Amino acid sequence: MEKILFLSPYILSAIISSWITLYAWRHREVQGAEFYAAYAASQSLWTFGYVLELLSPNIELKIFWDSLQWVSGLAITIIFPVFAVRYAKIEIPREKLLLKLLFLAPSFFLAALLTDKYHHLYYPNPYLKNTLPFAELSYNFTWIVYIHAIYIYIVSFTGVG
Repeated sequence: MEKILFLSPYILSAIISSWITLYAWRHREVQGAEFYAAYAASQSLWTFGYVLELLSPNIELKIFWDSLQWVSGLAITIIFPVFAVRYAKIEIPREKLLLKLLFLAPSFFLAALLTDKYHHLYYPNPYLKNTLPFAELSYNFTWIVYIHAIYIYIVSFTGVG
């Protein structure tokens, strides 16, 4: 019962984000709605990944679901600025070049994440903490994790601005 109570806000959040995804997609003719639908879908994916990470019984599965959360976060760093520009109807000179540049950092982070088993830049020393109600995946943060987090904040604040 404790596990269900602990997970219920996350599951509810993921369901609401999924519903918003469908709603926005049904109204994609509205300015920026299709990008907002993609943003909400990425948020749903992140939350479902977190729930599945918590429910996973071993470290390998927990790392898999944690990695999925990183990937959905990378998607958000591409989708959110595009949504903000489209929604605000901002004209960007050389927009195609900017879109290509927008993919550079996420592509680097994705490549590093997918090849982590060779260099351990994301998960240098993963271990499970025996916390209640679920065993928690823990690892030391490396330079790439900090840069990744800073990048996400910069893109988010720029998109909001």
